[in-house]
Amino acid sequence: NITPDKISLLKLSCDPFFKKIKINEKQKIDFLNKYNLSNRYILYLGPTDLRKNLIKLIESYEIFNRNNPDNIKLVIVGKLGEEIDLYKEKIKKLDILKNVIFTNYVSDKDARIFYNLCSLFVFPSLEEGFGLPILEALKCGANVICSNRRPMKDIINFKKNLFDPNDKFSIENKIKENLIKENNITKNFLYKNSKKFNWNKTILDFDYHLKKI
Repeated sequence: NITPDKISLLKLSCDPFFKKIKINEKQKIDFLNKYNLSNRYILYLGPTDLRKNLIKLIESYEIFNRNNPDNIKLVIVGKLGEEIDLYKEKIKKLDILKNVIFTNYVSDKDARIFYNLCSLFVFPSLEEGFGLPILEALKCGANVICSNRRPMKDIINFKKNLFDPNDKFSIENKIKENLIKENNITKNFLYKNSKKFNWNKTILDFDYHLKKI
C-alpha cells in the first residue's frame, strides 16, 4: 500500500576496477589457453541460480551453434551451485558438451579480462534488483545484449540489443545479429551510455529523492 510517488529507482554504478584495459597478444593467448577458449566467445558472468535463466541461454546457443564455423564457444563464469547438474544434463542432451565452458568462480582480475576479450556478453536474467554484471561488461567496452525487462533494459537503453528472455529464438536472433558482423558503432554507443552510471551521480540522486520524502 505504498503510493508510487514514494518509490524511487536508484541508478547504481560498479567498481571502477571494471574498465577497458590493454591486453597484449601474449597475455591474450595465455588467457585463452588457461580457460580453453576460442579466439571469439560468448560470455555470461554472474550467479548461476535458476532466475538467471541459463537454461534458455543454453537452448538459444544450441540453435546458434548449428551454424558456427568460427567455433564460438559459450562461457559461463560464476560460482556453481546445485543447479550445475541440471545445466550439464541439458548441455549433454543438446550435444554441445565441447562448446559450453563452465569456469566456476574467478577472481576480479580474470573477470575483467573476460569482459574485455569477449565478442558478446549475454545477460538473460528473468529478474534483477539492478544487474551489475551488465554495467561491468559495458564499462569494459563489451557489446552487450540482455533481457528486455526492467531494470536491465534501462542500463543498456538500446532497443536493438534487447530480447525476450522467455523466447530462445529471440535470444538466438540477437546473438546471431551481433556476432555475424561485430558493430563498433553499437559498442561505442553502449560504452558512452555506460558513463552515465557513476557513484557521484548515485549519491546526488539519492540525496535528491531523500529530500522529497
